[in-house]
Amino acid sequence: MVSQKSGGVLASEIRAVSELVVHGAFQMLDLSPFSYERIPRNESFLEEAVI
Repeated sequence: MVSQKSGGVLASEIRAVSELVVHGAFQMLDLSPFSYERIPRNESFLEEAVI
């Protein structure tokens, strides 16, 4: 079994944070469902990948 984590952080998470810092928005990964802006809009997020 191979772990996808590297130092506790997924490569996609590193990329997402990098895009947010450099560009001010996500470019390659759409992580908008996880944004804090959805909370005042009372927009819930249904996690469908829970095993």
